[in-house]
Amino acid sequence: RFPPVTADGRRVVFNRRPPGDTEWQVAWVDVDRPTEVHALGPAHRGARFPGVSPDGRLVVYVSGEIGNDEIFLTRFPSGEGKWQLSTDGGGWVRFTPKGDAVVYRTLGGDLISVPVTLGADVTIGRPRKLFEWGSGWMLFYELAPDGTRGIAAVPVGEANDLSSLSLVQNWHAEFVGR
Repeated sequence: RFPPVTADGRRVVFNRRPPGDTEWQVAWVDVDRPTEVHALGPAHRGARFPGVSPDGRLVVYVSGEIGNDEIFLTRFPSGEGKWQLSTDGGGWVRFTPKGDAVVYRTLGGDLISVPVTLGADVTIGRPRKLFEWGSGWMLFYELAPDGTRGIAAVPVGEANDLSSLSLVQNWHAEFVGR
């Protein structure tokens, strides 16, 4: 599902389950050597749905290793260190465009932001609820480049089938000079 690419375009990061294995892994390929698949080490078995920091030095992922699916962070590509970011379940994880926080969706549907600083050590800040979306949709979302807003796919009413789509471009031009 939507494998992230490092900002420098050198690596594609994805989850895989090797043949005969029951555990997922976060893996990646270097674009110039696509036949060589690399994976995070054994401490990260069960990891899936990765997100890569904008600087390519950290990766977040979902793992059910302690019961519920929770969000974890590690250095990339070494897999050195492991920090648990969620405590009450989580998924659909990604970094903010600035790389200063990790955003994820809770089991109840809230969108949570956890500040992350990478220096000599990784520093994890206090989680903060951004939005209360409920347990329905909002599986697919994207954050604006400045990280202050986002967009999400949500159903309209009870509609499950979208037979048409209207795209309004340059809508703001109508309001210029008013």
